Amino acid sequence: NVTNQILIRFNLTSDCSMDGSIPNATTSIRTQAPNGTYFQCTPIQNETEANRGLYNCTWNSTGHVEGNWSIELNSSNQSFNPNSTLLQNQFFLNNRNATVNNATVTPGISGWTRNFTYVVNLTDPEGDNLTCILYTSTDNGASFQRRGNSTIQNGSGLCSVTFQDFQCSDIGADNFYLFEIRDLQDNNTFNTSQFAGPTLTIPNITILVTNGNDSIVNRTYGFTFLIARVYDTDNQSYDPNINVSFYATTNITQFAAGKGNLTNASGHAIHNYTPICSPLTVAGPQYWYAGVQDSCYANTNITINQTATVFGTLKNNIIEPNGTKYIRGANITIFGNVTDECNLLLNANTIELNTTHIETANTPTCNPAINNLTGRYQ
Repeated sequence: NVTNQILIRFNLTSDCSMDGSIPNATTSIRTQAPNGTYFQCTPIQNETEANRGLYNCTWNSTGHVEGNWSIELNSSNQSFNPNSTLLQNQFFLNNRNATVNNATVTPGISGWTRNFTYVVNLTDPEGDNLTCILYTSTDNGASFQRRGNSTIQNGSGLCSVTFQDFQCSDIGADNFYLFEIRDLQDNNTFNTSQFAGPTLTIPNITILVTNGNDSIVNRTYGFTFLIARVYDTDNQSYDPNINVSFYATTNITQFAAGKGNLTNASGHAIHNYTPICSPLTVAGPQYWYAGVQDSCYANTNITINQTATVFGTLKNNIIEPNGTKYIRGANITIFGNVTDECNLLLNANTIELNTTHIETANTPTCNPAINNLTGRYQ
């Protein structure tokens, strides 16, 4: 096995058996890898006494590749011709697989938007550098996608990969993961078993008004921005593309249908609040609120206590006289009304009817002004 200390031992003889084993020769030993690369074995021990003529060297196999290895023996002595011998496929070096323990994913249950950290404990008996490659499945193990990788040095420790790219469609408990483990030896690559997790849920959120509370808007030509910001408490982030609906009253009690907007990159949803005459938004204070209405997130509303004050525009209209000629000294009754820009008759708090003489510019006041019906005066 790789990491074993391999004893290489040989004897040296000549072509004449009468010479016996030959001690004190100059020798060298090299191992040859399966790809032909040579590695020196040192030091070589010249054995003595009963083992005279024997030589040995211990070769450290740590970090070397798996396969059939050859041994080259070289010797020389001043009384003999030198010799070089290559012993083919003299031993097989086996690189053992790593062992896998304690695969986990953290958190085990959480919203689909957050980071998930996958960890596996690896031990390689040869101390090879190991690479773990994470694969996840969101369809109950039918298919897997590569999500990232990590490397641990010296073959022992926790291999960790963090992933954050699940989608709303992945919500559920049918998620699995596995690791592909690689070391220096290609044929040692293997996959772990499949492990269940994580369970993906809809993220919890909070929603906060950042603009529009206590706002003032002119119904005739104005608008105001109602802005809410959504915070993903699971991922601790402001997420884009969350559907936020804005609701505003039309008569201080009845809410109109919601207007949907998506959050932008900073988590803000912006609604252009523009009260109009049809459908009518009554002038005066109105309430509004915003709420997340999104199947991918926990639905949450702002408390219904936001206000916007709507102002209309008064219009004074003369009904009579309208170009009629009168004799000087005659009593002239002036009829008029007050409407808003939505052409609704209104009761004014104060009303004053004045006339202006074109030539003299005199402006006598016509008093008292009588309110006949709502918004009608004479």
